[in-house]
Amino acid sequence: YFPNSTSVQGINHSWQIGAVIGKFYIALHRYCVFRTAAVNESVWSPTLVRVLIVIQFVVPLLITGGCFSVGYNVQRTVDGAISFTIAAEGQIGSFFHRNMFIIVAVCCFSHNLKAAQQSLVVIFSLNGTIDRFWYETLLWPTFVATNGLATYAPPLILIFCSRRVRVCLFGGTCDLG
Repeated sequence: YFPNSTSVQGINHSWQIGAVIGKFYIALHRYCVFRTAAVNESVWSPTLVRVLIVIQFVVPLLITGGCFSVGYNVQRTVDGAISFTIAAEGQIGSFFHRNMFIIVAVCCFSHNLKAAQQSLVVIFSLNGTIDRFWYETLLWPTFVATNGLATYAPPLILIFCSRRVRVCLFGGTCDLG
């Protein structure tokens, strides 16, 4: 923790904007995956993915050159995602399609909520209107709810919808092939 350090605050603000862009990418990718009949995870070319990654890191650095955020703390967390490609070739059964729809819908919803909450932090920071009152009444309570939803909803819905995942986690013969 570095009190009153504008460089650390600038980096923090840049990461907040990058996180919002990243959440948008996740939601857009989930939507593109959902639109394909085979629910194929490889809907974007490697070149497009590289361009999006560069945009995600360069744009926040350019935007936050002279803008620094103040008045909120950062909590470092380890976040993970599990993804399975259900369709091997051709059409998939309606049961698997329904489950994939539920998983993708929950992922999109939870990541969009978290992106909206992070956007509030960025907007308040850019305007310089973030103070203790807004932080304690609006930003922190919504952070706890949206972060928890985005972190825990996708794996829980995956466990709920996928018999294979339940068997692997809770015992039994786990056939991943």
